[in-house]
Amino acid sequence: MLPIKIKQKKVTITVPALYAGKMYGVVSTRAKILKEEWKNDGSWQATVELSAGLYPEFIDLLNSHTHGTVILQ
Repeated sequence: MLPIKIKQKKVTITVPALYAGKMYGVVSTRAKILKEEWKNDGSWQATVELSAGLYPEFIDLLNSHTHGTVILQ
């Protein structure tokens, strides 16, 4: 048997206040939230970790739910 390691990717996302409440649930079911912060303007910033192979699908999902207003770092 060979051990298999799935590559993980970390990304910081900032979701505008208008979508923050809804996106918390969407993100938490698809990625591991490592760190999060609610900003004074109501936006939500989180550092998440997910499988590198699921990253493109995750970004498309974020963009579709926020109409392209999510910020990725």
